[in-house]
Amino acid sequence: MIVENSIVNKGPVQSFRMFKEYVKGYQNVGSSLEDFKNFWRDVKKFIKGYDAQMMIENFMHKKAMCSSYYFDFDVDDRGRLSRVCWFDPIAIKNYSIFGDMTSFDTTFNMNTYKMIFAPFTGVDHHKKCVTFGAGLIRKETDEDFVWLFRNFLSAMSNKYPVCIITNQDRGIRAGVKTVFGDKTQHRYCM
Repeated sequence: MIVENSIVNKGPVQSFRMFKEYVKGYQNVGSSLEDFKNFWRDVKKFIKGYDAQMMIENFMHKKAMCSSYYFDFDVDDRGRLSRVCWFDPIAIKNYSIFGDMTSFDTTFNMNTYKMIFAPFTGVDHHKKCVTFGAGLIRKETDEDFVWLFRNFLSAMSNKYPVCIITNQDRGIRAGVKTVFGDKTQHRYCM
């Protein structure tokens, strides 16, 4: 139950409380809150080092279930995941409808894995944000952005956005120029 709940961002404390409701009281749980916390700590310790492989296997499973699911990845010379991107069928469909204006930005590498999250987004006809796909990269190099943008175009059947809006990062600029060239307008924002 703890592992299943983690999929929907529920930690051991919430899992403990939910389980208490399920079994009709704390006296029927059969373990303490500390047991739940320790179990979750042990699970995370157990999967450490295999989590990248688990993510790739998950993408492979999705691809096997749906041929239009797109993902790609690279590993570095030490066998560590260095970049990955994914585009599900709904995101690809959203891009085909709303992808004329595409926004691309990156987050600072504040996650556990020190990787940079890079989503492709747009706006639908209800003025709501829609996601076209995303990637994780280890570094913000020209090569990483070229790789990411080429995969984006490949996933989107080589349909270029009319305009791509990005920040002024040098690597992003180089990637946009290399991959999109003059087929896409490029606008910078702060």
